Amino acid sequence: MAISIPFAVRQQLFDSLKPVVAQDREIRQILPENMHITLKFLGETEIKKIDKIKDVLGKIAGNFSDFYYRIGENIGAFPRIGLARIIFAPIDEGCEQLSYISESVEKGLAAIGIKKEKKQFKAHITLARLRVEKDLTDQSVKIKFICREPVKCSKISLIESILKPSGAEYAVIWEFSLLQKT
Repeated sequence: MAISIPFAVRQQLFDSLKPVVAQDREIRQILPENMHITLKFLGETEIKKIDKIKDVLGKIAGNFSDFYYRIGENIGAFPRIGLARIIFAPIDEGCEQLSYISESVEKGLAAIGIKKEKKQFKAHITLARLRVEKDLTDQSVKIKFICREPVKCSKISLIESILKPSGAEYAVIWEFSLLQKT
C-alpha cells in the first residue's frame, strides 16, 4: 500500500540525486516511475486476500480527508547516514497524517490476519539502494531537494511489486480516494 507521487515531483527527486549517483557505482537509483511513499509492504499475498485488503483500504480511505505533505530538503538514509543501505527523501510536513493512515492500515490488515510491521513507520520516498553499506555524510551535504512545494495526497494505492532481473517495478492495481476537503 502506498501514496502515489506526482510525476514532476518524482522527476525532480531523481534529478537531485543524479550527481551523486554518477560518481558512485555502488548506488542504484530508483527510477521515477517506481517512486512512492510506502504505507505497508505486504510481500507475497494470497490472491483470495486481495478482496479483503481492498475492503479494508476502502474503509480507511473513507475515514481520512485529503491533505498536503512536504518533502524535506536533505537526504536521509536507512539505517543511518553514516552506514547507509537506502537513500530516501524524508517527509517533513504531513508526516503525522501519513502516520495515522499507516497505523489504520496496520490495524485494519491485522484484523484480516496480516501481521503488523515491527518497525515504526517513517514517512519517506526511497530514492536509491546501495550495494554495500556506505558512509554518506559527505554526500548528504551536497544534495538539496528543490521540490519544496506542498504535494496533495488524495488517494491510497494498492501496488503490486513485480520483481525482474533489472529490479522491482510497481503497478497500481487499485486506488482509493480520500475524502475531499482541500
